[in-house]
Amino acid sequence: MTDVSSYLSLPYTRVLKRDEDGDIVATIAELDGCMAHGADESEALQKLRDAQVAWLEAAIATGQDVPVPEMDEDLPSGKFVVRLPRSLHQRLNKLAKKDDVSLNQVMVMAATEHVARRESRKEQSTHAPDVSAWHRPPARWSFARESCATSKYLRQLKRHGVVAAEAGENDPHFTRRVRKG
Repeated sequence: MTDVSSYLSLPYTRVLKRDEDGDIVATIAELDGCMAHGADESEALQKLRDAQVAWLEAAIATGQDVPVPEMDEDLPSGKFVVRLPRSLHQRLNKLAKKDDVSLNQVMVMAATEHVARRESRKEQSTHAPDVSAWHRPPARWSFARESCATSKYLRQLKRHGVVAAEAGENDPHFTRRVRKG
């Protein structure tokens, strides 16, 4: 396909999410970076349509491959057989009874939670280098207490450079935490 209108007729996956400001962010899952914002769903979808046209025109003009959505006939049936240990099957049955739902619903919820958790972990790992730049190494604390400055434990910590003990402020029970770092 080389015509924008032929791509526009395909059933792309549109995702709507509310951002922290209350606006709607609309994206097309198959078209990486194709997104639009709107005050409500209809405005976001209208702007997304304009963004989709611009995205497709740019991709076609530069000779990029344009992803197409999976067609319904390409999707699996949604049915599969799973072998479980009998004890796990029993526990799942009890859980279904307790929640007053079918075993099928329990399995769908469990699979959905698992996939969401994996995708969340994957998303977090792709952003991990950015996030780690904001973390500072843990600060070392030193405790200054005149009455315990001679304790064996404190002397050992001082020797290894973990703690630096200093005299208290005229009070033998005064403790001061000094942040190093």
